[in-house]
Amino acid sequence: MVALHQALVFSTTTKCSCLKGYTPEMRLNFAVGLSEQLHLDLKRLIDSAVSNERTVTVSEFGQKDLCRIFSSLYRIERAEAEHIKSYLEGKNTKFPFILNGRTCSGKTVLLAHCASQASVWLRNLDPEIIVYFIDVNNSLRQLLKDICKRIDSSSTCVNNIYQLKENFKRLLTARSPSKNPLVLIIDGLDQLPKTDGQLDLTLLPESLAPNVKLIISINVNRPALLATLKMHYPDSTVFCELQEVKSKSCSQLLTTLLQESNRKITSGQQMYVNQAFKKCSVPLYVELLHRQAIHWNSESEITENSLVQEVHNNIVLIFDHLEKKHGKAVVSKALSYLTLARYGITAAELTDILSCDDEVLASFLPP
Repeated sequence: MVALHQALVFSTTTKCSCLKGYTPEMRLNFAVGLSEQLHLDLKRLIDSAVSNERTVTVSEFGQKDLCRIFSSLYRIERAEAEHIKSYLEGKNTKFPFILNGRTCSGKTVLLAHCASQASVWLRNLDPEIIVYFIDVNNSLRQLLKDICKRIDSSSTCVNNIYQLKENFKRLLTARSPSKNPLVLIIDGLDQLPKTDGQLDLTLLPESLAPNVKLIISINVNRPALLATLKMHYPDSTVFCELQEVKSKSCSQLLTTLLQESNRKITSGQQMYVNQAFKKCSVPLYVELLHRQAIHWNSESEITENSLVQEVHNNIVLIFDHLEKKHGKAVVSKALSYLTLARYGITAAELTDILSCDDEVLASFLPP
């Protein structure tokens, strides 16, 4: 096995006598020596791996990880996925595919799912797939920098916003036909903060190269942006609004989630749940309602008034439940650090940071 995997072998010769045995000092010397050798070998292995492949930035790794997480939440089939598939498979698509929908309707999850499936849909073309999820921590400058670098790793890094826009357009319009198709997905264009001025559409090319597909999602609550996009692409027919999910699909999803948790709800409880789904048929609402339903028992009295409506109200309910269970200091600080981390944080790192916070630590120490 060692020879097959070319594994590193650590060996040592003990110098302990039969009379004295293996003394604590010898144990320590062996442990220190082993640790130093292991550290050097690991560094050498990492250096050799990095030198052979293109360095992956934290941003790129984070975006790929977000895509994996979001796509795992795709539980209800959406008709719009077929529209996106047809767009990607089409040959005469000169314009971007614009997806719009209301808040929490599932735009991000849908695009993440399509990004994960694009390599299957275009398996014979071996596409290069780039996904970018915009949030409040982004800026237009950083967005353009990251995407340009991921499309062309040899491109020089400039900071001028005008030059970045020109580079971005050039990469989408002048892509060599000999290169593999490029699928670029930008989620939440409307969420870009105004750090670099008012968002304008001069960054978008008038038409795309034949082997470039661009998919953009925006919030339907920004009608001015949607209208501007339609003026920017007057000949385009690839504007798609994400429709609501049927309430029956929401009920089926809740049943599946409850089965995965080894739980059931009574027919009476199901009746009020079905009524709630008719008012709010959003997949995220189903996930949040599932969090509540797993704590119900057959005697729990569920009425129309006891079920909290809308997504944001249910998120607040979860936060309140967490604060009652763990204390406000722990929950508020933990969520703050998770938000600051942007691409997540390990449990060990979060514990370490919280342990440095006197307010959090005080609740775990005796008076």
